Amino acid sequence: MHVGLRGLNLASHLLFLTITHCSKLYPSIHTWVTLSPVPTFRAWLHAQLVAGTASLSSDTLQTIEIEFGVNRFAAPKWLLAQLDTHNTSPRFTALARRVLVRLCATYVCFARQVATHKIIDPVANFHLQNGAQVESVNFHADTADRGVSFGVMINYKYSMHLATDNTSISYQRDSTIAVSPSVVPLLINMSPPHHHPFLQAIQDLDHNKKHDIHVLATQFAKGTTILRRGQLPDAVYFIWYCYTAAYRERCDHYISCSLGQVRVDTVPSSILAQGQSFGDAEVVNGEPVRFSVVAMSVCHVLFVRHKDMVTLLDLVPSLRPVAPPTRMDSRL
Repeated sequence: MHVGLRGLNLASHLLFLTITHCSKLYPSIHTWVTLSPVPTFRAWLHAQLVAGTASLSSDTLQTIEIEFGVNRFAAPKWLLAQLDTHNTSPRFTALARRVLVRLCATYVCFARQVATHKIIDPVANFHLQNGAQVESVNFHADTADRGVSFGVMINYKYSMHLATDNTSISYQRDSTIAVSPSVVPLLINMSPPHHHPFLQAIQDLDHNKKHDIHVLATQFAKGTTILRRGQLPDAVYFIWYCYTAAYRERCDHYISCSLGQVRVDTVPSSILAQGQSFGDAEVVNGEPVRFSVVAMSVCHVLFVRHKDMVTLLDLVPSLRPVAPPTRMDSRL
């Protein structure tokens, strides 16, 4: 790049220039979707599988053990050795699809740089800072010999009629990213799968194209007070499996991981862990938070903002009885 152009975000300028030009040619089109590579996913996955710390679900480990005769403790390294030739066996291809799509979704939504908290993958970072949302993860999208990251590619969606600028500002300010409801099931690392009624309703609305309810993903540092006693909840939060990860300079060496938990300041204090939610009963009943909620480790969560939750409850009134006034007490 010419020295006089350094510091200018020309790629973003060209992206929106192209969208603006195409919108004039096709005024009825308001949504634009990319098909983008994930160039750093292979290195991230390789490091996790070598270390034996990849978050393989219990169902996946059971499948590897029963169908392929591989001990679950040896499964990560065995899987790594097979991935480059995963399309040679239909049986293994089905397993690879399940593993790669889910782990790539986790990587693009949650794997972040330690210093900036931005998403590690440069392509994802580019689109997210421009206001796109993670729309879908595609298996075998790039089958060329030079294809990167086992051929997995991501759709990033730009919706001009939605608040793309707000999504961009949220990512640049606090690394919050927008996630399509169709991606949410890929981020659940539980057996059996955990279907929260609110998230299920959002997915149903999205599937029927009835309304856009925004699901967001973010990270809270250890010790962060997510909700403080007495405040009105700004969102409903859903805790999913997360990594406390450190990366070296090139961001391709995985070092450590742990399961995220949050503490609820009751007496005695209580723990909310993977698959649980908080703020839902308070939003449904219009009440302030009765307990402070604090991240006990680097914690990755999905959340739905208060205004979108109100819209969801208006669209699906049957959700209101789901969270009675005593629900928070019943979870502790």
